[in-house]
Amino acid sequence: MADPRLELRIGAQVAATDGPFGRVHQVILSQRQRRVVGLVIRTSLLPLCDWVVPTDLIAAVTEERVRLRVSRTIVLKQPEFDPAHFLPVGAGEELGYQTGEALASVHGGAGGPEELALAAAHQREEAKVAQHGMLEGDTVALSSGQQVGATDGRVGHVDLLLLDASGHVRHFVIRRGSLLSRDVIVPVDWISKIDKRGVWLAMERAALERLPSYRPDSAIASDVEQALWRDELIRVIDFEAIDVDVRDGVVILSGYVSTAANKRRAERAARTVPGVLEVENRIVIDEEVVAAVAAALGRDDRTRGKHIFVSTRHGVVTLNGVTDSAEARATAEEVAASVPQVRGIVNYIRAPGVDVDMSDQRVLQPRIGQDVYGEDIFLGHVERVIVNPRHRRVTAFVVRGNFPDLEKVRPGMPPYEMPREERQVVIPVEVVNIVTDASVLLTISSSEAARYPDFEPRDFLSPEPDWQPPYPYTHADILLEPVRTAAKEAAAGNMQK
Repeated sequence: MADPRLELRIGAQVAATDGPFGRVHQVILSQRQRRVVGLVIRTSLLPLCDWVVPTDLIAAVTEERVRLRVSRTIVLKQPEFDPAHFLPVGAGEELGYQTGEALASVHGGAGGPEELALAAAHQREEAKVAQHGMLEGDTVALSSGQQVGATDGRVGHVDLLLLDASGHVRHFVIRRGSLLSRDVIVPVDWISKIDKRGVWLAMERAALERLPSYRPDSAIASDVEQALWRDELIRVIDFEAIDVDVRDGVVILSGYVSTAANKRRAERAARTVPGVLEVENRIVIDEEVVAAVAAALGRDDRTRGKHIFVSTRHGVVTLNGVTDSAEARATAEEVAASVPQVRGIVNYIRAPGVDVDMSDQRVLQPRIGQDVYGEDIFLGHVERVIVNPRHRRVTAFVVRGNFPDLEKVRPGMPPYEMPREERQVVIPVEVVNIVTDASVLLTISSSEAARYPDFEPRDFLSPEPDWQPPYPYTHADILLEPVRTAAKEAAAGNMQK
């Protein structure tokens, strides 16, 4: 391996083990160690692109050539260069680099996935912290409360030392002061020295504005929701159908929106929140669901050419039209349910002998863990949901809680005095009044709820591993209601007649 302290010349050719790759375009410096820790390689291959390569992938260096110890395929798996993650540093001139040739990562190290992941990990509420720490295995006088100075003046004080998995300090938090608008995560690579007066950075104060904010995930999530609410178009049309989750500073947007434009607006709103390191936009667009269902109906010989119309609202598909038989109507529902992005199906298709009851097709989705209330008292929490795979709607849910012990309840006894017993009870959605963000409200009393049967897993089916549950559920959240095929359902209906 090459000596990482050897000067790497800008413009030098770079070769992988299987041939030329490009030229050194810029170098990434560790200010504390005063050495090059990574390269920005401008590829000579198509398409033209800049790649970040750590120096530990270097096998040998000469003045004109850098030889890597990996193939081009491995190099192409390194992160693409993103200018937003780096800052030019004038200190590179001390190592022989001109202005613009040397960079520092805002996340530390070479600025690759490992450094980004470390910075992200420090966003979590349970981040490991220390009062004193070690940098790269060397004991240093870095501790909470120390003053921090930049090249052009003081900026604040050390608040937290953030540890990596090996127990070394890779980042620390500067508490905001009069010169900082927020708490920031600083890589130890930015330290030029530590002395009795405090910690000194090799950067100007303005560079700290590019650093990620130190904020707990819960605070970021709350601010992202506020940012979505402030977007008037999203607030009116799609706000209630978008879910926000934050994991280690990475915002995950999921749910449904009406248009592709609103999906982009939601992502832009999330990126405006301080402390957001990245946004994963998993939102599904209603237009895409309609297209997928229509395509499925068109591919199936049993539904191709039928007068069936498809619409959707936040993933809930509505089928309209006319078919010549109850079997064709049921088949259309099954085909639409084969599209994984569908949350549930409301079937308004008219067919001979079929009485369409709109009230029986409510799409309600109690969330796992939600509180469940009877008309009189609290009952328990949603533990699992039962889904009918033929139309992907929740037909019942399992509530674990303390239900009235009906054998011990005396006439006229107030609900709060009734003896209780812990049970798992299967409640049908027909007795649900409303599902809010926090709770499920029933139309029946606790005593009426207690009359429903206990949950027996053998009465239901587990979904196949390749079957995608309706959003927002996972395989662990649901069981399937045994159902008959469309043909058997239609035959059963004819026999009843």
